[in-house]
Amino acid sequence: MITRCGFRESHYYIGESDYVMLFFGMDPNLLRDLIRQRIHDGRLPRTHLIELGHWHGFGQACDGCGSTIARNQKMNVRMCADDWRTIRLHDDCFQIWDAERSLMARAAGA
Repeated sequence: MITRCGFRESHYYIGESDYVMLFFGMDPNLLRDLIRQRIHDGRLPRTHLIELGHWHGFGQACDGCGSTIARNQKMNVRMCADDWRTIRLHDDCFQIWDAERSLMARAAGA
């Protein structure tokens, strides 16, 4: 399925695995929805992460949006204390994940 968003006339190709390839940048609402879905289905953790490092990307896939973290982009590398898996996120994806995780925790506690 091909979708076209008005945000900077970007094109997104979303396959059955919801892997997202970016050409010019992702609509912030689409990115937030994608990260929220990945938290809900367990691909991203709901708990705090242990920071392992913060440096430039080297071609790894972002666990938040699915796109490649390029060498000119900052990357957060964290470890999930629950299952010891490594999570790699763009800086922006990390900020969105942290905000969404916090909102979900507050909503669950309310």
